[in-house]
Amino acid sequence: MKKLGKGCLIIVGVVLVLGIVGVVLGGRGRPSGGVIVQATAAPQSGGSNAAPAEPTAAPSAFRVGDDVRVADVRWKVLEATDLGKTLKSTNTFIKDKTTSGHFVQVRFELENLSKDMLSFAGLDLVDDQARTFTSSSDAFQFIPTEEACVLENLNPNVAKSCTAIYEVPATAAGLKAQVSDLKLIGNDSALIDLGLSGK
Repeated sequence: MKKLGKGCLIIVGVVLVLGIVGVVLGGRGRPSGGVIVQATAAPQSGGSNAAPAEPTAAPSAFRVGDDVRVADVRWKVLEATDLGKTLKSTNTFIKDKTTSGHFVQVRFELENLSKDMLSFAGLDLVDDQARTFTSSSDAFQFIPTEEACVLENLNPNVAKSCTAIYEVPATAAGLKAQVSDLKLIGNDSALIDLGLSGK
């Protein structure tokens, strides 16, 4: 009986050692923070001899025009524009909208690269004070209908272009779009710098 007990302890010890080695080796190659992202930089002008862009490790923030992949979702901010304090209406039935801060318009593209449908509820912005801003529901009438993305179902491999307008305070600076894998639990994310100067 004593020999059997010692044999069991040896087996348990070997299993524990193998488990620890597996965890250590399995954790290599994943960026710190649990964020798995890839990006392809926007093409640079000035020569056909440029090397093709390759996926890179996640920097602190990507730029407008970069293809940014977060897990099974590809994102690209197409343009970001500071619209100032007033949204001008082109419709006689809709009044201009003003703010004490300023309005920021972001056009972006996203694509579901998985095999299953994903749901998109909106894109948030963050500033250099770690404040989070959601798109303004009062500004939907200033967005073209085909790009007003609200609670969209994203089928696999169909790219979707969207426009969102945000009302942010005058002190907001260093604005970045926070893109994610669109999962409800434990989602990974990345930041795309909008390249807008603070007021």
